[in-house]
Amino acid sequence: MTQQALGQNLKAQKPRYAIYLAPKPQTALWQFGSMVLGFDAASGKDIAGFKLPSMDEGSWHEATARPRNYGFHATVKAPFHLHENFSEHDLIEALQLFARGEAKLPPLPLQLNVLDENGSGGFLALTPTGPYTALRVLEAATVKAMDAFRAPLTESEIAKRKPEALTGRQKTYLATYGYPFVLEEFRAHFTLSDRLPAASAVAAELAQILDERVKSPAIAVDELVLFKQSGSNARFQILNRAPLGYISL
Repeated sequence: MTQQALGQNLKAQKPRYAIYLAPKPQTALWQFGSMVLGFDAASGKDIAGFKLPSMDEGSWHEATARPRNYGFHATVKAPFHLHENFSEHDLIEALQLFARGEAKLPPLPLQLNVLDENGSGGFLALTPTGPYTALRVLEAATVKAMDAFRAPLTESEIAKRKPEALTGRQKTYLATYGYPFVLEEFRAHFTLSDRLPAASAVAAELAQILDERVKSPAIAVDELVLFKQSGSNARFQILNRAPLGYISL
């Protein structure tokens, strides 16, 4: 194994962190999202038994394999390894301090949609029902303020983002912030499945369950939530909640 490959392998075993929007565990929205994914990132427990009229439990479990690893969330700052100059305590402290200086936002209404649909289907996600300019401002501020805590990407991490398929601006953001879909490229969404071949039909079934379990789904944008993945084979779990500091008028 080359020195570079060894370094990349060692880095993969270290924790990763991410800054997300995530509903509070006691809310119906959190319970719905965790039920659908089959994992509660607050308790760290699996949740079995979810199925749809057109998909049995095993098929749905397979269809949610990837998003299950990340927990129910919308990305604000994508997963990153911690820079060697900082500790986990430093990261938590900095996020708490940053959040106190940012405004709480009004609750964000959500609806179920099919995203990134093409010939091989699309994936299901909850997305804002209208424009979310204030959230975009918060996302940009968070990405920039917290980027000093991110370790530089390795060549293999860059390759996983398939830079050949990115636009020029997305490549710039990948190089600058470690993730291509930030700032102008930011699209708020809570992923609920992998790509599905009959996504629209499945979405209609899931939307009915959402309507039954969560009346007027919306997330309170009053905190940033720090998630941690303890190793490459672990799932992300909630580590810390950083309340936003004041109410925007």
